[in-house]
Amino acid sequence: MNEVSNLPASPTDADRVRAQAALSGLEKFVPRQGTWDLQWTDANGSERFIEIPEIVSALFIELLRHTAAGRQVSVVETDAELTTQEAATILKISRPLVVRLVEDGHLAARNVGNRLRLPLRDVLEYKAANGPRRRMPPQPEKS
Repeated sequence: MNEVSNLPASPTDADRVRAQAALSGLEKFVPRQGTWDLQWTDANGSERFIEIPEIVSALFIELLRHTAAGRQVSVVETDAELTTQEAATILKISRPLVVRLVEDGHLAARNVGNRLRLPLRDVLEYKAANGPRRRMPPQPEKS
């Protein structure tokens, strides 16, 4: 996964307070749906305007919610690919178990050289579908 390395490990107390204040202000004055028209004054005193798409405004609100709660957040494109170790970390299982899930056809993967790469979207879908069970899919009985 591509990560931004200069971000702090988790929000500081000051970050949490600022995020909560921003969230409170936005929830009072900004529509929850639709685009946002953002206006600000630059360093020269000139007014600037831009339109923020609805998908970005929704993500921004969600980012503030997580930050206010003290949770670290990453933004990753959904077509990103993961290593087997990154997939194992997300699924909270061992790396060899991820390899077994790929071999058994429960997770999609492609070979890059001699390494496996798994689509993030598929790993998240597998987690959503199988997370509560926290066990391997049933194995066929051996004769």
